[in-house]
Amino acid sequence: METQDPDALDLHRFSFTLDDNPTLPTDYVASLQRSHQGLFFRRYILGEWCLAEGVIYDSFDETRHVVGLVPEIAQWMCVGLDYGTVNPFAALLIGIGADDRLYSAARPGRPAPTGTAAGRRPGRAGVPPRRSPRSGAG
Repeated sequence: METQDPDALDLHRFSFTLDDNPTLPTDYVASLQRSHQGLFFRRYILGEWCLAEGVIYDSFDETRHVVGLVPEIAQWMCVGLDYGTVNPFAALLIGIGADDRLYSAARPGRPAPTGTAAGRRPGRAGVPPRRSPRSGAG
């Protein structure tokens, strides 16, 4: 963006994709494109500056793996739980859709207010903390 501000920094951003390098052999480029997916494909092949902070599944692609509306579920299979020692409680309901694809339906958990029993550590929701036999406590 051009500016008339005399104090503005003279910065430019350049972006390149793997295909922009004409010296690389075509079969090598094709091999690299097949070997990367998700976040690393976006970074190494498309040349995007995308964040990796907090990424657990590097091949997760929001455009492929997130749907606006979960279809009719033919069979619910299980529930995955994270009871929230450090982060808020989370639960995922897993089922097979009418289209024979696996779906995860989640309801994000909310942190408990700090003044409640569920928000205190180490006891939660009125459950007393466990005592270690070695500690001599309890």
